[in-house]
Parts: sequence; structure tokens; C-alpha cells
Amino acid sequence: MCFSTASLQEERDQLAKEKTDLEQREQLLSMGFHASLTTTLIAGLGLFVRLPNSKLERQLKQLEIEQKELELERLRSGTET
Repeated sequence: MCFSTASLQEERDQLAKEKTDLEQREQLLSMGFHASLTTTLIAGLGLFVRLPNSKLERQLKQLEIEQKELELERLRSGTET
């Protein structure tokens, strides 16, 4: 019977060790989930803030292109006369 008690004690210790290991893994995975969620939220916020500005930048570039095209046309027409 002493052998059985020792065996049960070893099994109990092993289960306690496995439980501790699982709890540590759970905590690590939870931290990773929260870190990725936070990163996603920050990226989404950055996109939301930058989107209107991006549209204005595209419009400005288009106006600059149109202005350069007009200047090029004036130069061409000026040299032809």
C-alpha cells in the first residue's frame, strides 16, 4: 500500500506541474492575443486618420500634374509662334 501512495503522490505532483505549465501557456497566449488586438486597433485608427489626408494628397498631386501640363502647353505654343 505504501507503493500505491507514493505512486499517487508522484502522479499528483506531475498533474500539478502540468497544470502550472498549461496556466503559463494560457497566460502567454492571452498576452499575445491582447498585443495583436491592440496592434490591429492602432493600425485601424491610423488608417482612419490618414484616409482623408490621403485623398487630399492625391488631389494635390493631380492639380500639380495639371499645372505642369498647362505650363508645358504654354511653352510649346510659345516656341511655335
